[in-house]
Amino acid sequence: MATTFVEYTGDGNNNKAFSFPSYQESDIKVEVAGVLKTTSTHYNISSYTTTGGGTVVFTSGNIPSSGTIRIYRDTDTDAAKAVYQAGSSIKAGDLNNNQNQVLYALQEADNQQDRVYSPNGDLQLSTTNTGITLHENATVGGNLGVTGNITVSGTVDGRDVAADGTKLDG
Repeated sequence: MATTFVEYTGDGNNNKAFSFPSYQESDIKVEVAGVLKTTSTHYNISSYTTTGGGTVVFTSGNIPSSGTIRIYRDTDTDAAKAVYQAGSSIKAGDLNNNQNQVLYALQEADNQQDRVYSPNGDLQLSTTNTGITLHENATVGGNLGVTGNITVSGTVDGRDVAADGTKLDG
């Protein structure tokens, strides 16, 4: 699997390196504790190259001392890198750019499949090709709709009841 992101734990250090390729600097995004940060306001990128990455430098007052820092590529796929016109020549560079744009987007989607979400530290979801897994000690507030079967490993306490009103634990 291609690398399209890197994660660090906030430690008070303002420099965090990344080494994956991208088309342009604006394709690089930064989240801290699940919150998307803004270029120039929260961080800048130094030593950037399209093939070798660069370094995220957090601005004064925005240097994370805890939480997960995620630096990732988010390739713009709203428009093709090159558009071909009838009667014009097709250039290898244009073909490669369009192919790489699609490849980058597919790599990013592949890496997202196994990402663990922890929006508030209490709930963690792992998305996979086969569904969603709630991790240990996870809680869900509000309504939860489920289509399909629910599989439980471990014990179920007496507060849980079956559809017919009987306790699941006897």
